[in-house]
Amino acid sequence: IVEKLQGRSNTRESLELVINNEPYLCNISETGFNDIMVVSQFQKSIAYLALKHLSQTTLLTATFIFAAAMILSILFASRLTTNIQKLKRAAEAIGTGNLEVKLDIRSNDEIENVADSFQWMSSRLIELIEESAHKARMEDELATARLVQSTLLLTPNIASPAIETLPYYAAATEC
Repeated sequence: IVEKLQGRSNTRESLELVINNEPYLCNISETGFNDIMVVSQFQKSIAYLALKHLSQTTLLTATFIFAAAMILSILFASRLTTNIQKLKRAAEAIGTGNLEVKLDIRSNDEIENVADSFQWMSSRLIELIEESAHKARMEDELATARLVQSTLLLTPNIASPAIETLPYYAAATEC
């Protein structure tokens, strides 16, 4: 180290030395006070042991972060696909005629909006089917009334030298 200090031109230097047949890492640096220098030396095996520990800690931390990210992504994907599967089952049920499907999806995203649309659509279909049945029932009643009126209200032609009557009947389309 003394030989290096005497012939040195750099203000900082790192070197490998062999002292008593053991490898050492040595750092030399000026302090800024006259000719005072700072010299540090470590056995190479101890320095690499710290590096190994730091590498292991970094690898362990990276593995933990990766595992946490994987678990979170699996949970998120599972939640998303569960809601999509609920929508699929609801669409199949509506397709088979079961309009009483209830969807309970609370996800604060587009999937919840689609679920709300499904609920509105199925309730609206129920209303339209009820209206259609009511209109069909009314049309049947009107057809029956038309038949009764046409049978009972026709009067025979009355003809006399003073007057002649002709029956006229027009069925109402709605009452």
